[in-house]
Formats: sequence, structure tokens, C-alpha cells
Amino acid sequence: MVQATDSIRLKQIAKMLQKELGMLFLTETARLFGNAFISVTAVDLSSDLSLAKVYLSFVLHDDQEALLQKIDGHKHTIRRLLGKSVGGKMHKIPNLTFMVDRSVLEGAHVTDLIDQLDCIET
Repeated sequence: MVQATDSIRLKQIAKMLQKELGMLFLTETARLFGNAFISVTAVDLSSDLSLAKVYLSFVLHDDQEALLQKIDGHKHTIRRLLGKSVGGKMHKIPNLTFMVDRSVLEGAHVTDLIDQLDCIET
């Protein structure tokens, strides 16, 4: 049974991983992924801390699926670097699954629709 303190702990660890992965993508992006700007929008952890779903948002890159595949190809390197940065705080680094965060694109689409409505009214 998951208790409230466990839930708070999971959220704290997820936030820490989000921050550390964000820093890794900021410092390693040019070397590994060219001119793409990659931000970590969220991290969801399994209750046993063995799996982390990492949601990413991309700027300055048109082919998001190709970039996601490239990131997935460097998954072990990213996990190793993450282990170095949080090694004293976590005993075992979770397996990473990278996913595109579509909420940013959906939000931009909704904004465009609202802007179009504003143009129709005037």
C-alpha cells in the first residue's frame, strides 16, 4: 500500500530527477544532439523507483521523432551521467523512458485557435 509519505517522497525524487536531467540536457545537448534545445517538462516515477518516464519538449528541432530516437540511443550515457550527478542521493538509478510532451504543442494550438477567433470578431 502506498502511503502519503511515500507519495511525497516519490514527488520529491521525481522533481530532483527532472532538475538533474534538465541540467544534463542543457550541458550535453550540443555534444550529443546538435542545436536542439531540450527541456525536461516532467518525470513520472514508478512506486519502486525502478522506472522513470521522462517527458521532453524540443525547441529548434523540426523532426521530434528522430530526435527522440537519437536521445533513446544515448539512454545509457544519459543514465550514467545522471548516476554521477545524483549518486550520493540515490542508491539505484531508474531505467529511463523518454517521451515527447505533447502538452506544449497542444497549448500552442489552442492559443492559435483563440487568436483566430479574435480575428473573426474584429
